Amino acid sequence: MGSIAGILDVIVSDAEAEAMVTAEHGRNECMHVRHSFEQEARLKEERIIEEAVKKSRELKRRSLSKAETDVRNIILSARRTMMEKAFAAAEDKLIHLGKDEKKFLYERLITKYCSSDTVTVVLNKSDMNLLGSRLKVKGIDIRTKISHKEFSGGILIIEKDTEMDCTFNTVLKNVAGEMETDVASMLFE
Repeated sequence: MGSIAGILDVIVSDAEAEAMVTAEHGRNECMHVRHSFEQEARLKEERIIEEAVKKSRELKRRSLSKAETDVRNIILSARRTMMEKAFAAAEDKLIHLGKDEKKFLYERLITKYCSSDTVTVVLNKSDMNLLGSRLKVKGIDIRTKISHKEFSGGILIIEKDTEMDCTFNTVLKNVAGEMETDVASMLFE
């Protein structure tokens, strides 16, 4: 029996040693798995943070770009409004020219645009009352008539089958493109 007890002690001792080795191996394996998961989680976390930073930077860039565009549009709109007001003020000054100044201006327009010796000049009601048939250009027979169209000032020159629109609104629109840069530099510099 002594030999059985010795064998049992050896078996128990071997089993305990194997259990300790297995437990140590299990602990090592658990630590390795845990370390792998922690490392993988850290890498995923870094990728997620990196992607979030990229998205945040892109969102910031787009937001700033949109804000810059909005500001430019607001400034352009304000400048456009000021330009429109400047040309409206110019038209208002033309409308309110005195009789002699208006006569001079209209006679210059007739001289510039008339190519025949007979012309009909159409005036608005206010200018007809102011100037009537006082328009004179050497070598041109000028007939005046009142307009049935509404316009703020200026003249319509009719010769033969051609009508030249020299109303203030039209003249200012025609020169606006040419003068816009000069007017803008006076207003905004």
